[in-house]
Amino acid sequence: MKIGNQIHELQIPAKGSGRSTRWNEIWSAAESMGEGNALPVEFDSEGEAQSLQGCTRAAKTRGLKLNKRGTTVYVTRAK
Repeated sequence: MKIGNQIHELQIPAKGSGRSTRWNEIWSAAESMGEGNALPVEFDSEGEAQSLQGCTRAAKTRGLKLNKRGTTVYVTRAK
């Protein structure tokens, strides 16, 4: 998985408590960006990207939007 320009060797579990812990790194990186900026998160597979796309409620509570294109999910800080 690649978050922005940094490559992270994270194995994201399909479900369970481990997954939400892994997403916290993405949320933290996106929350530190300026409003309207997008953080690209590139995954190795479509399934991993889809599992992040499914976290819209968690993203929304942090003021973030998710936009999936292929194996990349763009995490945008809402204005």
